[in-house]
Amino acid sequence: GYPGENFMSRRDTPAAPMFYPLYLRSDISSRLEARFLQELQADPPAVIVDMGDEPALSLDPPERERRRAAGLGWEFLPSNLDEVFAFIDANYALERNFQGYGIYRLKGNSSQTP
Repeated sequence: GYPGENFMSRRDTPAAPMFYPLYLRSDISSRLEARFLQELQADPPAVIVDMGDEPALSLDPPERERRRAAGLGWEFLPSNLDEVFAFIDANYALERNFQGYGIYRLKGNSSQTP
């Protein structure tokens, strides 16, 4: 959900539903959540950047659990968020932290400076 960063880096979003997680419960958000995960799994991006927003749940599993325990996280979390995290945990590895952003690279993808 960072269109400015995507545009400036010439990086495509991993899926058509750009704003994941969404901000309310509806039939539309449920369909977009499912589509986001399907597209992420079908065509995983080489790199995912954790933008480090404190209210958001982190891609880093220990930090994610710390934030959950602290009651952080958006009010309306996607129903499939744990599935998304499980996919990322299984398929990505933290390559480096850069100015507070966690840079995760697809496992088996050659390591180059993002």
